[in-house]
Amino acid sequence: MFARYLDYWAGRVGLTVRILAGILVWLVVLILQVPEPTSQQWGEMLLLLAALLLLPMSFEWLVPLPGRLHYRLWQAMHLFQFPAAVALVAAFYFPPGVSAFLWAMPWCLELIILASFGVWILFAHRWRGRWNWCRAVGAFLTVVGGVWLLCDRIGYRPLDFDAEIVLLTAIHFHYAAYLLPLGAGLLVRVLPTLWTKLAATGALVGVPLVASGITVTHLFRMTWLELLATTLLAMDGGVIGIGHTVVAWRYRAERVAAGMLFVAGMALIVTMALAALYGWRHYLVAAALDIPQMRKWHGSMAVLGFALLALPGWRKLRVSTGLADAVANTY
Repeated sequence: MFARYLDYWAGRVGLTVRILAGILVWLVVLILQVPEPTSQQWGEMLLLLAALLLLPMSFEWLVPLPGRLHYRLWQAMHLFQFPAAVALVAAFYFPPGVSAFLWAMPWCLELIILASFGVWILFAHRWRGRWNWCRAVGAFLTVVGGVWLLCDRIGYRPLDFDAEIVLLTAIHFHYAAYLLPLGAGLLVRVLPTLWTKLAATGALVGVPLVASGITVTHLFRMTWLELLATTLLAMDGGVIGIGHTVVAWRYRAERVAAGMLFVAGMALIVTMALAALYGWRHYLVAAALDIPQMRKWHGSMAVLGFALLALPGWRKLRVSTGLADAVANTY
C-alpha cells in the first residue's frame, strides 16, 4: 500500500498535482504579501517559487536508474518536495530565530536528497558526459544554498556579510547554480557544439567562482576576482541564452515551445548583461544597479523570464517533436 502511494506521488500524475498545488500556494502568498520588486520580500518570493514550482518541474529530467537505493532516493525526493516547500513558506512568516530555522530544515533535507541523487547519476554513468555533470553538480550545489538559507533563518551572518547577502546567496544557489546548468545541459543535448559545451562547463564553475570573488572582495577589498568571475559567468550565461534562441529558430515549427525558449533565451541574455554591469560596479559608474534594483530587474528576469519559461519550453519541445536527444528517460 505504501509502495503504491510512493509510486503515485513520484509518477507523472503526482508530479502534476504537486506543481499545480505549488502554483496555488505561491499565488496565495503573493496576494497576501504583494511585495515590492525591490524589497527583500520579493527575493523570498523568488526563492519560494523555486521550492514550490521550478525544482519539481526540473524533476522531469531526474529519473531513477537501476538500483534500489537510487530508486528510493528518487521516491523520497518527490515525496518530501511539497511538504518541505510548504514548510519553507512557514519559515518566512517567522522572524529570524529558532522557529524559522526549524521550519526551513525540511527544505534543506530535500536539497540533501536531491544532491545525493545527483551523485548517483554521476556514479552510474562513470563520471562521464556534460549532461550528467550539469545535472549532478547543479543538484549538489543546491546544498550550499540550503546552508545559507538556514543561516538566514537563524539570523546568523557568516563572515559578517549583510543579512541581505546571506539570503541572496541562498537564492543564487537555487537558480544560477542549479537551474542554469540544467538549462545548459539540455541545450548541449540538442545542440552539441563546442561553444555550447564550453558554456555548460563554465556554468558549472561560474557560481562558486562568483561566490569566491564576492568573499575576497568582502574580506580583503580585492575586487579583481569578483570582476573576472562575474564577467565569465555573464559570458557563459549569454552564450546559453543565445543557444536557446538558436534552438527556438531551429524548431520554429513548434510554435509554443519555440516561443518559450526564444523569450527565455532573450531574458537570460539581458539578465547576464545586468550581472556583468553589476560585477563592474567598482570600475564603472553604475550607481543605479544597487542590490534592490538588481533584485527587481536581474532577479525577476532570471526567474520569471528564463527559468519559468525554459523548463516548460524544453518539455514541450521534447513532447511535440520526440527528440531523442531531449528525452528525459534516455541516458
